[in-house]
Amino acid sequence: MIGKRNSAYEIAEALLPWAAQMIVGSPHHSNPSVNTAFPTAPRARYLNAFEDSAFGGGTYALDCAIKGIEPAGAGWRVHTEGTTSEWSRTFEVDEVVAATGFGTPLGDLPGLGVETFHKDRLPTQTPYWESTTVPGIFFAGAATQGQVGMRKYGWPSSSASIAGFRFNAQVQAAELARRLGLELERPALEPDQVVPFLLDRATHSAPLWRQASHLAHVVSLDPAEGIRDEGVRPLTPFVDSSGPPAVAIAVELDPDQRLQPCAYVRGPEGVTEHVLFPDALHDFTSVEYASALGDALKDVLPVAGQ
Repeated sequence: MIGKRNSAYEIAEALLPWAAQMIVGSPHHSNPSVNTAFPTAPRARYLNAFEDSAFGGGTYALDCAIKGIEPAGAGWRVHTEGTTSEWSRTFEVDEVVAATGFGTPLGDLPGLGVETFHKDRLPTQTPYWESTTVPGIFFAGAATQGQVGMRKYGWPSSSASIAGFRFNAQVQAAELARRLGLELERPALEPDQVVPFLLDRATHSAPLWRQASHLAHVVSLDPAEGIRDEGVRPLTPFVDSSGPPAVAIAVELDPDQRLQPCAYVRGPEGVTEHVLFPDALHDFTSVEYASALGDALKDVLPVAGQ
């Protein structure tokens, strides 16, 4: 099995009951999501083959590059170069499966001017997943990982998996509706509702949890329009924005792998960041959180009744 990310381990998982032995190889060491506490590859659901390798169960996960493959009778001869001399060897195998990475089926789009990166596997995209070089071409699905977002603390988005990119599609559909002139619902909030509403979103909103530091829930605080729930938006353009007062709340994973809410408050001097604190049960609705968020909003949030 050439590759050691989700596709390779997923196929290895399926073959595990049938194969006498499997060798899963690529130059990079596997660092599963259960170690990183973030949806890196491989995910925990594919770790039977990984565990089998760790326990000497007949599967081997090797840190090696594939130098060549050639026919050998009814099977194949695979030449590898390992990170140690131990795995620089030749294997005689029955089958070779290449699971060497995701690629977007761009067809003739590069010829139309769509810029790509990551060895032409992904199109470059705006925060709303539109081509940066050909306006009007939008991307959905796993291709939206081409919008890398803030990468706060170095963590990527979850746009490579359906758990993340389905929420990108919802946000993108709302943005396209706005561009086409459709009026979307923007529920009004009272001043004393803002803090509990945002903390509830940080505690219970699936888009914020699945797309940590990438999607945020926005509430506008424009004195001319009143307080409005603007829904889920990409975080990056909000952080870079200017305009009437507003607040965006996101869920973030810090360098110590602790999940916590973070409020981004847009005021006269720009956007300021207010990192709150983690909770062991991920409940951010307590009095302590209300006090911290209320303090972050004190200069932009009207007082109830005024």
